[in-house]
Amino acid sequence: MRMRTDIVTSNLNQQALADLLKRGRSGHYVYAIIWFVIAAINQLQYTHVELMYCNLALFVAVGTVRAALTRLNKDFMDRHYKAITRVLEICVCAQSLHFGLLTTYIYHHPDLQPLVFPMVLAAAGIVAAGTTTMGVNKHIRLWYPGLMIAPFFVSFAFYYSQTNFVLACVLIIFFVYIESSTRFVYLDYWSSKINSAMLLEKTIELTARSVTDPLTKLHNRAYFNEHLDREWNRAYRNQQSVAVMFVDLDYFKSINDKFGHAAGDLCLIQAGELLAKYGHRAGDAVARYGGEEFVLFFADTDANGAAAIADKICREFRAMTVIALEAKIELRCSIGICCCTPDSYNQKTTFLSDADKAMYSAKKKGRDRFEIYQRDDDPAAQRSATRLQRGRSGLIQSVGGS
Repeated sequence: MRMRTDIVTSNLNQQALADLLKRGRSGHYVYAIIWFVIAAINQLQYTHVELMYCNLALFVAVGTVRAALTRLNKDFMDRHYKAITRVLEICVCAQSLHFGLLTTYIYHHPDLQPLVFPMVLAAAGIVAAGTTTMGVNKHIRLWYPGLMIAPFFVSFAFYYSQTNFVLACVLIIFFVYIESSTRFVYLDYWSSKINSAMLLEKTIELTARSVTDPLTKLHNRAYFNEHLDREWNRAYRNQQSVAVMFVDLDYFKSINDKFGHAAGDLCLIQAGELLAKYGHRAGDAVARYGGEEFVLFFADTDANGAAAIADKICREFRAMTVIALEAKIELRCSIGICCCTPDSYNQKTTFLSDADKAMYSAKKKGRDRFEIYQRDDDPAAQRSATRLQRGRSGLIQSVGGS
C-alpha cells in the first residue's frame, strides 16, 4: 500500500512539473524584454552601458535555462522530476530576486530616477501575474514574491524616511494579499489533481474487479474471452501456432462433500496460485473458467511446447498438498489441450470445444493426465502429434476428431 501511495505521489509531482513548465513559458524572457524596453527608452545603452547589458545578459541566460527545461525528453523528466523541479524553482526565484535588486538599485540611484516608476510598476505586475500563474508550486508561491520585495525592505532599513516607511507598509500589505489570494489557486489545483488521481485509482480498481475472479484472483471468463479474440486475430495475421488448455481438478465434488466448501475454496486458491505463474509471458493468459475448471492460453506455442507445460503442471499438482482443517488433501488435475495455427481449417468457435473434448477424454482415461486434441483434417497437427508420440514414448495421448 505504501509503495502504491509513493507511485501515485510521484505521478502527481511529475504532472505538476509538466504543468508548471507550461504555465511558466510566457515568463522565460519577460524580464529581459521589460528591462531592455525600459533601459533603451531611457537611453542606458549610452549612459550606463554595463548596467544595461550585464543585467540583460543575466536575464537572458536564466530565461534560456528555463526554456531548455521545457525541451527535455519526457522519460528523462519523469525519472529526474525532483531535480528538474528544484532547478526550475531556483531559476524562477533567481529572476525574481534579480529584478527586485535591480529595481531597488534604480530606486536609490540619483541618476536613474526616470526609471523608478516603470520599474516599480513592472515589478508589481510581474509579482502579481507570476505568483498567480506559478502559485501551484508551494515554494514559488512564497519565495517568488518574497524575493522580489525583500531588497526594498533591506534598503529601507538603511535609508529610512517617511516615504520609504509608507512604501514598506504598502509592500507588506501587497505581499499578504498575494500570499492569501494564491493560496486558493494552490489548494484548488492540488485538490483537483488529487481528486483526479483518486478517481483514476477507483476506475482502475473497478476495472480490475470486473475481470478478476474474487476467490482465486485470476482473470475471469469474460476477460479470457476478450483476450482470446485479440490473440487469435494476431496469430491469424502472423500465422503463428497457439495453444489452449483446460485444467479441471479431479474429484473436486468429493473434496467438497468430505471436507466442506471452505476446504474446497482453499484448494481452488492454491490451484490458482500454481497456475498463475504460467501466464506471465506476453500474449499468455490464465483464468478461472468456472467451478473447478481453469483455462490457459499460450501465444506462439505449438503442441510440443504445450505438452511440456501440461506435463509440468501435472507433476506440480502431484507434489502439492493442501492442508485444510488438519486434513491433507492431495490435488490432481486432468488437462485437455488444443493447438493450431488459425486459418481456414481452424476456427476459433471450435478451438475451445476441442480442448474441452480432450479434457473429458483425460477424465475418461483415468484422470491425472493430459490429452491433446488432434484434428484429422489438419495435416500440420497430424505431423506434430506423430513426432511428439515418437519423441515422448507415449506421453502424448491424441483424441481423434473431424
